Amino acid sequence: MVYVTCSLLPEENEHQIEDFLQCEEGEANGWRIDAPADFVVPFEASDGKYLRLTPANHNTDGFFACVMIKDKV
Repeated sequence: MVYVTCSLLPEENEHQIEDFLQCEEGEANGWRIDAPADFVVPFEASDGKYLRLTPANHNTDGFFACVMIKDKV
């Protein structure tokens, strides 16, 4: 699953991911963050967990993405 927004605000991005992982359907149900693949995401746009594109650094609008996968339970 990929969570994507056109926002750089933590309350619309990281906080939403954290809330999801803490809810009943989240981590307890096998979901976890998977780092964006290096061949898909420019290295400087990822902190290892999330993708973040900014107007200042990437000449784009602001974007946030988080890849999550569900482990087989």
